[in-house]
Amino acid sequence: MWDQKTGRSRGFGFVSFRSQQDAQSAINDLTGKWLGSRQIRCNWATKGAGGMEEKQTPDNKSVVELTNGSS
Repeated sequence: MWDQKTGRSRGFGFVSFRSQQDAQSAINDLTGKWLGSRQIRCNWATKGAGGMEEKQTPDNKSVVELTNGSS
């Protein structure tokens, strides 16, 4: 995701998967890995106008948030 005002990275992004199992595998495999000098944090995200709300259960979610942990 890019900041429209500054043109700089906001430090996170979203990824869609065909199956919940593939998404969970990506979360398990990527969490804690390093991307350059930044550690990756992956978790389930929900769609909503109020911003990001994380939930512990993967019910009805198909989007994974990838963040660098610095935001």
